[in-house]
Amino acid sequence: MYKSKQKTFDQTLSKFCGEALYKFPPALRESILYSLVESGGKRLRPLMFLECYNMFKGALSPYINNIACAIESIHISSLVHDDMPCMDDDTERRGIPTAHIKFGETLALLSGDALLNLAYETLIDAIGESNCDPLVVEGCRIIAKAAGGSGMLGGQTVDLQLQKATQPPADPRREVEYIYRNKTGALFMSAIKAGAVMAGVSGGDLENITAFARDFGFAFQLLDDYNEITDAAQSGKAVDPWDSPYFTHFGMEEGIATLQRLTAAATAQLAGFSARFDTRFFADLLAEIFH
Repeated sequence: MYKSKQKTFDQTLSKFCGEALYKFPPALRESILYSLVESGGKRLRPLMFLECYNMFKGALSPYINNIACAIESIHISSLVHDDMPCMDDDTERRGIPTAHIKFGETLALLSGDALLNLAYETLIDAIGESNCDPLVVEGCRIIAKAAGGSGMLGGQTVDLQLQKATQPPADPRREVEYIYRNKTGALFMSAIKAGAVMAGVSGGDLENITAFARDFGFAFQLLDDYNEITDAAQSGKAVDPWDSPYFTHFGMEEGIATLQRLTAAATAQLAGFSARFDTRFFADLLAEIFH
């Protein structure tokens, strides 16, 4: 189910770009399309937003699809910037050159900025198209805040500071968990929470689906780190300890135990909805990622 939804969203994203980017300068448009569309991706965040909304509400309006594209634009903007020499200095992503290698640092920086700005333009347009529906306004606020200094960008900041620190932090657990909850987890959580809020969910159901998203986001990053460590070990490559700060600070045994605990918690949270809602997409997604 996830794979078919991913293919459908790729088509939605291409259509969105055709409408949203036509006035952009050709060089900027080419760079954005390269990172947002042509480079591929799992599309997890926008799909989780769409499927959460659909699980609770049903039919999707056009502006809901556009909000999903805005979420992916935010995510890709962060990857473009993270890959640059002043940040992680990566030359490849998903087996192809990163944006700054392909187009140069200046255009990569501008395309990352443009992607982030495009997301906010799209969120504002969606609010207008919904006739300022308070639920849509609140959902867009949740997404916008998750991308900022108290969310994704805040997590990235603490991550870079920890990498450059000359002394270990006074409370490494607090800082490392802050990175995981925000750099990666904030956008996951906001995608699901915004989808639920826009669908009219509140009270205990909103708390539980948000808890599912929070555990999923943390577990997803732990699994990504674990796979990087094991792949490097199998190929004989050195592992940058800052690519997996949780395992670096707390060890493989605790990292694996935490991953298993969070995966089990997310599965239990989802099971609580299965009697009343169609949770097959999320169940398939958990099986696909955490098999």
